Amino acid sequence: MIPTLLVRAEVVDIQRKNSPLPKRVVADANVLYVIYYDFTALAAAGCRVPRPYQTQFYPAWWKRAAHASVEISTAASCLGELAHIVERTELENLWRTDPNRPELDTHRPGQDFSPNYIKTVRYHYHVQLQSIRESVETTLASARKNVNVLPRITQDEQALNRAIQVWIKSAADLADAGLVAHAKDAGIANILSDDADLLTFEGIKVYTANRSAIDAARNAGKLLN
Repeated sequence: MIPTLLVRAEVVDIQRKNSPLPKRVVADANVLYVIYYDFTALAAAGCRVPRPYQTQFYPAWWKRAAHASVEISTAASCLGELAHIVERTELENLWRTDPNRPELDTHRPGQDFSPNYIKTVRYHYHVQLQSIRESVETTLASARKNVNVLPRITQDEQALNRAIQVWIKSAADLADAGLVAHAKDAGIANILSDDADLLTFEGIKVYTANRSAIDAARNAGKLLN
């Protein structure tokens, strides 16, 4: 759990059916994955799948938000991350279901799949790569039908500088800081995410079903009723 002193964002527990809805919110890639990717066949192949709370609460909240006409946006970088996650998942599924699957590390036989081997698997299944990416494109198209892509408010260098300044004061990754900075530039302080690290940014409100994040926010007096 995040130390109390690092929790700077306000938090809304979306597990509550009557939790307040924002007028506008920016969705993180981890939520877009749960909403738009069909991962029902992954468990049988031994792939990692979203946790039960993720598949229960994020779709339910998404449905509530759509019914209430909440404006949902995301950053182009999040769509890029979503594409990466879906491609990686598809390649893992392909490898796990291949009766003649290759060794991932010839020097260490029997290695299980991990993101470290994504290039190895990508190169091995290069013949199927185009069809996989066409499937990824379909997933992205589905998301873009219902989710606005945030416009680029500033030049790339200015956006990077803004992200770095936000990142320095947080305990999150620079990519997370880029999302927060981009959302703020667009005038949106609400972010829907399963990433507890976002709680370490000031000036935002995080909508989440992540129990660790919710408990940390409660302990820090940042959980909204």
